[in-house]
Amino acid sequence: MARKRSTYGIVKAAIGASAFLLTTSAAHAEMATFATFTSIDQVKNVSLVNAGGSTLGATIYSTSTGTANGPGAVKVQFGFLQAGLSDFVSNITADFTLDGTIVEPASEMGSNLFQPVFVGTMSFKTTSVITLTGPLFETKTFDVGSNLLTVSFNGAISGSRNGSTANFNGSTGANDTVLFTSDFLDFSFVTERDYATTLNAITPRLSLGANGSFNSFRATIGGSFSSDPAPILVSTVPEPASWALMITGFMMLGAALRQGRKNGTFSATPKI
Repeated sequence: MARKRSTYGIVKAAIGASAFLLTTSAAHAEMATFATFTSIDQVKNVSLVNAGGSTLGATIYSTSTGTANGPGAVKVQFGFLQAGLSDFVSNITADFTLDGTIVEPASEMGSNLFQPVFVGTMSFKTTSVITLTGPLFETKTFDVGSNLLTVSFNGAISGSRNGSTANFNGSTGANDTVLFTSDFLDFSFVTERDYATTLNAITPRLSLGANGSFNSFRATIGGSFSSDPAPILVSTVPEPASWALMITGFMMLGAALRQGRKNGTFSATPKI
């Protein structure tokens, strides 16, 4: 009787582990948002600087304060949305940097302005040690400065003339370049990616400069990141003992299924 109970426990553990793995690795039929970020205290943490004169282009970058005149890292709140990861990384303080170069003229369609942005990156780094733990999986610790998410992109800024908000987006579905890397997530099986951020409280309001690019402004940024399928946790690597437990459970479950088919009856719950 004790042996049968032990066998049932192994099978039950294997079924649970396999369900978890399938849930985290199965392809999704639509884009899934896996991370978000917001500004802290609505500080104007992004600056767009027009090249000036007749020189085409501009730069856009993060600033450490609302009045800084050069690029720098700024604190934001960052969170992952995946089950098993959101418990440890949810609205944590992260160092955010943005660096983009605008090399094409903006276009105007009615009252709407459209500014292509190319050769850009944004990244989020940890500001404290984070340790992930979970059933059946090894514990993993990430040091200060670990890469929560880095995005290499091109895309565009679009908004209304004289508006105080603008969309700053990019999507592989629109033939933009959007690449994700992370110490926490594995994007190996991801086929589509996008970022959707918003520039709020734009000052001065959105307008075109004499060189055809957006005039300089400051703004507050926040947004989200999505992919299809959703990425998986890099820490979901079973320990050796868990692998043995799972393999044994799968073998015994397979044997039970074969025996059930042979006898013409099968119960999903083993008798004990």
